[in-house]
Amino acid sequence: MVEKASHRHLSVRALCLAASVCLIALPACREKPRVAPQALNVSTVVATSVDTPRYIDTFGETSGLRQVDVYAQVSGILKTFSFAEGATVRAGDILFEIEKEPYEAALNEARATVAQAKATLKKATNDFERAKKLVRVEAISRSDYDASVAALMQARATLAAAQAKEKTAQNQLNHAVIRAPVDGTTGKSEVNPGGLVTAYSTLLTTVTQPGALRVDFSVSDTDFAKATFRKDSSVTVFFDNGKKSVSGHLDYISSKVDSATATVKLRASLDPAKGLWPGQYVAVRVEAELLKNVFRVPQKAVKQKPDGTYAIYVAKDGKAREKIVTLSHWEGADWIVTSGLAAGEAVIVDQMLAISDGAVVNVQDAK
Repeated sequence: MVEKASHRHLSVRALCLAASVCLIALPACREKPRVAPQALNVSTVVATSVDTPRYIDTFGETSGLRQVDVYAQVSGILKTFSFAEGATVRAGDILFEIEKEPYEAALNEARATVAQAKATLKKATNDFERAKKLVRVEAISRSDYDASVAALMQARATLAAAQAKEKTAQNQLNHAVIRAPVDGTTGKSEVNPGGLVTAYSTLLTTVTQPGALRVDFSVSDTDFAKATFRKDSSVTVFFDNGKKSVSGHLDYISSKVDSATATVKLRASLDPAKGLWPGQYVAVRVEAELLKNVFRVPQKAVKQKPDGTYAIYVAKDGKAREKIVTLSHWEGADWIVTSGLAAGEAVIVDQMLAISDGAVVNVQDAK
């Protein structure tokens, strides 16, 4: 009896222990309540459409807007140059002198030929006057009279030709002295005394008139094909290590591609600028096109996806929504977005590493 009572007591204890375990485990067996995801605090900017230019950066060389290249009009050995390089000259000032001796000799020869032609003409005139009287009284034949007329006409033509050669010789002698064609500032002498000068071929120097400058530059044929240059497209030139700049506009656009360099030549007129001189190499920024209805988005708000596309996030209804966008170029600290974004959308500009499409966001700073 004692043994049975003991077994009964153990069974009751086991039953109570099992019941206790079930009571303890029962809350754990129930489904846990879902915890709402924590919202990311983000800042946004409102997308506003703008019209903004796209630029191309390149390099160029300045020159005088009214720069005159000085060439000799006769050939010969350069004897002297009579100016200080970089000095101001007046129109008519002597710049160079070519040896005159050959041209002086040619002029003397031409003058002698003129004198001879005049003497021949005088004789022909006298012969004609005499023949005219004689033919009236039939003292000479008609053919002799005609011969005197022909001789007179030939003498006149010979004199005219001789006088033309004399004038040419005089001009050549005058051109042996090269003078400044305009008022302005001289450039470097390109030929030293003793050097051979070829007419209309050898550049001697340049004279730049005071005032505005121009800049010549080129862009690649690829950039040119994408651009819509106009004669009034804006140009900015940077000089003095980028510390200074001057504005201008295009005044020449080449109609062909340079096959040797695969570039297209352009030129711009510039406003006067202190410290900018002809012949300087400068940085050039030219307006390539005007982009209409585009958006400026901070660079930090744009991310590149593994497939190479670009995306931004906009805050909508408390969540982040990913949008694929098309970019044009950087402008300062912003990307220029040409498509994929609508005016008025709130572009998220931070938390880019933590954010994902559909993430819950809390806009704290909207601009």
